[in-house]
Amino acid sequence: MLCATICPSRCISIVGEQTSDGRSHPASFDLDLSRCIFCGLCEEVCPAAAIVMTRHYELATFDKNDFALDKDRLLANQVYAHKELYAGRRPRRRAAQPRRTLRRAPVHCALRR
Repeated sequence: MLCATICPSRCISIVGEQTSDGRSHPASFDLDLSRCIFCGLCEEVCPAAAIVMTRHYELATFDKNDFALDKDRLLANQVYAHKELYAGRRPRRRAAQPRRTLRRAPVHCALRR
């Protein structure tokens, strides 16, 4: 799994398993947001575009366990992540206009199925 390999803060841990047809998928996917530096490398290298970073950045909490995200919590977050991604789409611009690239404030992650 590329995202765990490229993560500079080693906040992603993945245990993979093989399916009956020979494909592999994560049996467990754990993400520790207290260690994450929000660099976005995991989002860039994900071959299935399963990791999505959004603009939701409120992470204030009194319990450190709130920063530990497992596969179930990430899948539950996908509804909100994809609403934000699809709501922010704009119609395509003409090719004559240069594209500006703005760095998003990546905070919350979600796994796609």
